[in-house]
Amino acid sequence: DADGINAIAQDPGILKAVKAPIILTPHPGEMARLIGLSIHDIEKNRLGIALQAASRWGKIVVLKGARTITADPSGAAFINPTGNPGMATAGSGDVLTGIIAGLLAQGIRPLEAALSNALEAATTNSCALSAPATIACSAFLTVVRIADLACALAALAFSLTFTRLIADLMFGISFTS
Repeated sequence: DADGINAIAQDPGILKAVKAPIILTPHPGEMARLIGLSIHDIEKNRLGIALQAASRWGKIVVLKGARTITADPSGAAFINPTGNPGMATAGSGDVLTGIIAGLLAQGIRPLEAALSNALEAATTNSCALSAPATIACSAFLTVVRIADLACALAALAFSLTFTRLIADLMFGISFTS
């Protein structure tokens, strides 16, 4: 997550040369470093910036923040309407990266894995709703909530992975095998 993005910021052109599927998960500050714009410029045009970066590098970009945007090099973009400021806490990017990496290791396609940001947002919303007088949810509590949610969804999964189900529910898209 952050360390990888910071290393790539030295030479973002390397992303185009790498043929392996890469999913970048920058927050606006990291995206600003990657493309040489200000955070203000990123925030003014989040969708356009995410799509441009995905197209330029040929990689999936998950631009974190309010209304997280997942952009595919093909020009498709998905806006996650959920989430809250509690996601801007130490370790939440690591949780997202771990979820994505775990799904990729199971053979889930990169775009579907990248859309798992909806799962993290939903669990963080759940945490924030149950936490008295606070909007922050620690990365640990997010992982615990995700595990609880995964157990609950296992009974409903049938032939769909929970990420496909979440993507269908959150974004109204279906993936065919």
